[in-house]
Amino acid sequence: MLPDVALSTDMIVGFPGETDADFDDTLTLTEAVGYHSMYSFKYSPRPNTLAIKRMPDDVPEAEKTRRILALQALQQAAQTAHFEAAVGTVEISVCRYGAPPIRRSRPRRSNSAATVTASAGSPRPYRSRIAS
Repeated sequence: MLPDVALSTDMIVGFPGETDADFDDTLTLTEAVGYHSMYSFKYSPRPNTLAIKRMPDDVPEAEKTRRILALQALQQAAQTAHFEAAVGTVEISVCRYGAPPIRRSRPRRSNSAATVTASAGSPRPYRSRIAS
C-alpha cells in the first residue's frame, strides 16, 4: 500500500460475457485497492462499437442493477473510511495556479480526490482543513 497515493477508476458492470465470478473479482479488487473515487456505470450498447457488433448483451438488466448497487455500496464504504481518516488533517493544494482567475466558485478536486470549492478570483495555493 502507498498511503499518500489516491487512486480513482472507472468501472463498467454487466459488460457482455461478464460472469458472476468476474464480478466477484471486481469486488475483490475494489476492496483490496480502496479507491478514493470511482465512476461506475452499467453497460449499455452504444452504436458503432465493436461490442455491439461482436458481443450479445447477455447480462440481464436486473443483474446489472444488482451489480452496480453492490459495487457502489462497497465504494461508498471505502470513501467514507478515507474521509474519516482525514478528519483533522491539512492538505495543501494548488488550484489553477497561473491560469486565468476563476469567475465564480466551482467545485474542484483536492490531491486526494475530495471535492473542495475554490474562491472566485483566487488562483493561489490554499489550505483545506478536513473537519467532521
